[in-house]
Amino acid sequence: MKISQAREQNSDYLINLGRNAKGEATPRVSKIITLYTQGKIRQLRTAEKMILKLTTTENEKKLK
Repeated sequence: MKISQAREQNSDYLINLGRNAKGEATPRVSKIITLYTQGKIRQLRTAEKMILKLTTTENEKKLK
C-alpha cells in the first residue's frame, strides 16, 4: 500500500520525536508510528500527543 507524501513526512517527524523513548516505551512508540502510517490513527496530533506522553512519563520516572 502506498502512503501519501504528507503522511510519509509526518511519519518521519513522529520517528524523530520517538527517538527519545527509552525502555518499555520504545515498542509502544513504534506501534503508534505503525498505526499512524497504516491510517488507523488518522490525526497527526493524536499520535504526537501519545508519543510525547510516553517519552515524558519515562523521563519523569528516571528523574525520581
